[in-house]
Amino acid sequence: MAEENDREAGEFKEVEIRCTDAQREVITAESMPNSLINVISGPGTGKTTTLCNRIAYLLGTGVRPSEIIVFSLTNQSVNDVKNTLAGILGDTLAAGVQITTIHSCANKLVSLNSAYWQVTRDKSSLDPKILDSLLRSLTVPDLRKERNGSLVGKDNSLAAKLSSQEIRKIKMTNPTLYKKLLGYENPGISTLVKSDNVLYDKIVYEATKMLHRNHTSMQASTTDVASTNVNIPASITNVKEVIVDEFQDISSVLLDFILEISRGRQLTVAGDIDQSLYTFNGATPDENIKAILPIYKQDGYNLKEIILDETFRFSKSIHKLSLNLLGTEYSLIKNTVEEEPINIIREEFFSTADEFEFVYKEINDLIDASKGFLSPKNFAVLSNKNFILDRFKEYSDNKNSNLKVKRIFGSQKWLDTKASSIVSFLQLLDNPHSDPSMLVAISFLDGIGPKMTMQIKKEAEDHGNSIYDYLISSEKYAKKIDRNLFSRLEKLTGDVDRTDPSSIVVCLIEIGNLFNFPKLLGTEVAHAQYNKILKELFENLKVLKVIHPSDVDLLSYFLSNYQEEFLKESDLETLDTDSVDDFVTVSTIHGAKGLQWDIVFVLSNLDFSNLASFPLNSRTNYVAATRARQLLYLNKAVTEKMLYVDTYKRDEADQSTVKVNYRKTMVDYIPELKLKALPNNLKELPEYEMPIGRTKNMELLGRLLGNMAKRNVLPVPSSMMGVMTHLKKSCRKL
Repeated sequence: MAEENDREAGEFKEVEIRCTDAQREVITAESMPNSLINVISGPGTGKTTTLCNRIAYLLGTGVRPSEIIVFSLTNQSVNDVKNTLAGILGDTLAAGVQITTIHSCANKLVSLNSAYWQVTRDKSSLDPKILDSLLRSLTVPDLRKERNGSLVGKDNSLAAKLSSQEIRKIKMTNPTLYKKLLGYENPGISTLVKSDNVLYDKIVYEATKMLHRNHTSMQASTTDVASTNVNIPASITNVKEVIVDEFQDISSVLLDFILEISRGRQLTVAGDIDQSLYTFNGATPDENIKAILPIYKQDGYNLKEIILDETFRFSKSIHKLSLNLLGTEYSLIKNTVEEEPINIIREEFFSTADEFEFVYKEINDLIDASKGFLSPKNFAVLSNKNFILDRFKEYSDNKNSNLKVKRIFGSQKWLDTKASSIVSFLQLLDNPHSDPSMLVAISFLDGIGPKMTMQIKKEAEDHGNSIYDYLISSEKYAKKIDRNLFSRLEKLTGDVDRTDPSSIVVCLIEIGNLFNFPKLLGTEVAHAQYNKILKELFENLKVLKVIHPSDVDLLSYFLSNYQEEFLKESDLETLDTDSVDDFVTVSTIHGAKGLQWDIVFVLSNLDFSNLASFPLNSRTNYVAATRARQLLYLNKAVTEKMLYVDTYKRDEADQSTVKVNYRKTMVDYIPELKLKALPNNLKELPEYEMPIGRTKNMELLGRLLGNMAKRNVLPVPSSMMGVMTHLKKSCRKL
């Protein structure tokens, strides 16, 4: 065994890291307990690559892959980190690093302590009373035994009366009160969990309490407190390095989890407050800065702040516009891409029909004039509202041309639909003695209400039986539940070929039919989603069949790995059924976060005029503009004047149909950053070009194509090669 360990320790993978001076500082920063590295990273500054290079460097210092955990906010961003790291380390070594969403990690933690937490994924199918009862039984009591003040009531509570809109408002404006609601243990919690993403926050909140309780019990000497210890998996206890990507979109609830899991460890956070778009979903970037920085300025802690001050995405014109959109007099980005100058294009329109026609024609003209150098995949069309994008896609589809347009959705998850119960049926197929899955299934039967469902659960537990065994042996519910149902279920679980995708899916459908699931789905849309997921499941199982040995248990493998490998954020709402490789991307600005295209059209606000004084967030505009690598079309309504873009006088901008809402930027939250920033003159308005396709400006098009050609050849602009440094690090293969 010792020889095997010696041989393993002697195997190394050499990684070459090319980086700027600021990136090098992040990558090579000393790792120490109770320390924070705050990486301030604007758009296109190589944040994800820098974090992945830091991981490679840490492995070279002796840190094991399993001792690093990386959090990001969405499945899309998690996949980006995984792909980037695999490109640096190779698939095998990269797979050893935990890269996950915070919600997924929290869900694993709570599920490890009670299997019934898995039921929460069926929230769209379960009766609220069942979910309410389960959550109250799963809630971890606070060590301090605090009551929730005015929120506590025997029958008539504030929580029970809150509407979804009121909860959303509390989530955005009062994080402290919101967290009290999450810890609410009296009837009425079903009101909370059925709204927005409150259930996901509830899971994170409970996971945080588990981590805190575990830490407190380990510090205590009394048997009474020590007995309250919870089960924390090795995947968390062994961690030495915690890395958080997209930190600006972390909510107060998620921050508590991060701080708890980072106790005594190295924490690295990376993000840019100026790109925070999720305040409507509870993100508290300003409050997070105020909360986290003072902790690491205390004695016994260490704080290091590093600015990634070079962007490799866009040139000066887009950078100038983006700063003016923010309304900031400071720039933390000191170097942009040096290329032949191309200014912003800002066209104005009287109607959406005119605007749609312009965008559609401009894209076609640019593709045609480029003689094949440009293709649809070089373009994106962005807006702040889904309904505008839906109308643009409909307009494009009606053209019946070769130009393909595809909608992408950044947050649609099939776990938020009734079809999520497929996983419960899969678990019944795997093991009918799975109590959480059986509880979900029997609640779908006619005549079995919430009260009876929970009664069956309690009686089975009192008898020391699984729900399956109890219902078979007890005569009490024989008239309510047909015994043939269980014999047919037993036959299906016995007959299923666990190595055959077709057999698994056919038996899965039969189990759904046994428990009246198609009837529960109701609408045609829900049935379409159900069928789509069954098809996707079948395709995933077929892939597993190819890459694994012929005798592998596909059913068990899928259930063990579905969260990480199979539950990608899919666009169930898209009307596209064919796989289109070359298409114009149509997305909301929120959905475009983290993405980039060569040419970006940001649609105007013509259709917002009927939404009384709809405030355009300056950060939203900033994110939209900085998605463009080469050329940006920032459209406007004829009546619209944007402050610091069309005018530097607020009274002129206020005449616009749409008011522009400016917020504080990074340098306002961390004033000392002003010493490292460059000035930006807001009265110096951006310069604009005329549309290339409309004016047939071949000189400007040639400049654009020349810039793109250079970028495609060189990974980094040649003018920046002088500031690039090299690191070579050997990463131990573990």
